[in-house]
Amino acid sequence: MQGNDMRYEDEDFYNHSDRRMMILASDEIREAIVDGRLRNGEILYPDAIVEHYGVSVPTATAIISQLRDESLVRKEASYEHDAVNFHAHEVMTLGQQRLRLEMAAIRCSARRTLNPYLSRCNRSIRTCKASDQIRPKLKSNVEALIYLYACVDNESDLKRIGITIRRFSKYLICLWRDERRQDEYLKDIRMIVKLCKANDVEGAAEMVGQHISKITTAILAELGRRERESLSAAMGPGRAA
Repeated sequence: MQGNDMRYEDEDFYNHSDRRMMILASDEIREAIVDGRLRNGEILYPDAIVEHYGVSVPTATAIISQLRDESLVRKEASYEHDAVNFHAHEVMTLGQQRLRLEMAAIRCSARRTLNPYLSRCNRSIRTCKASDQIRPKLKSNVEALIYLYACVDNESDLKRIGITIRRFSKYLICLWRDERRQDEYLKDIRMIVKLCKANDVEGAAEMVGQHISKITTAILAELGRRERESLSAAMGPGRAA
């Protein structure tokens, strides 16, 4: 093999290795934020990610950017990024917003005699189910829901729906490590699509309401469980109520 060929082959190897480490690092940092091991306001330093995971500086920056897109970290005025923990109040607020916006929007979708977006919704559901990584799952889930409501009459309402769904989607991480819960969630979305195709307006609206309420309640229960476990650990053996 010639020298130039070897150089390009080496570059491919290291690029592939960096991508694998990026996925690994993203998953581990995400898990630490979800579990509360990275506490609210704790700074994420690119240099520390580089040193710990052996990735390049651009890769460390990309990891932080990805987590910021998932609303798991925020950028401060100091241009540093810190962890954002999950809060029950935000879950309740987003759940209420979703109920108000989406129960109205699904009626538009269900009234449409020929809705070209429903097949795209089903395609995104299949992509979500097939993926074995959490970020592609969340991305496909958001796409599926946006397609579900794409027939909404008011474009500004669709934008608000998209923003609310994206903000809510980070909380699905709390549930989606359980494959059974993933299956139940996707089964609900498939049923909503089926009701829309049948032009069952009230049935689709009722199913959307049940689905959002069920998911919101499950997330709140999981956050409550984690808070109790954290309190118990902080108090030490024999001191928790």
